[in-house]
Amino acid sequence: MATMRENSELELEELILKRRAEGCTYPEISDELRRKFPQQRGYSSRSVRRFCEEHAIRRSSRLSQSSLKKVVATAVSQVRKLHCELSPFLFRYYHLLG
Repeated sequence: MATMRENSELELEELILKRRAEGCTYPEISDELRRKFPQQRGYSSRSVRRFCEEHAIRRSSRLSQSSLKKVVATAVSQVRKLHCELSPFLFRYYHLLG
């Protein structure tokens, strides 16, 4: 059976893991821990960052990999289109400056 200390450590790890997976920052997690455990110390954003590094807890993207690929492809397409539309004007502008 887990001791009180182990339970609270497990609870902390679960909370931090869940919040990082949701994309929360260290300061956001720190604020939540301070509200949830006001009587305890040691929940600075730096301590949360250190805890995450020691336990290999990483922030996950708010977008899925496929959604991210779609967003990037759309952005690249829009930049290409704009570049093609502006290229003749920019060429003439730079030619006049030169």
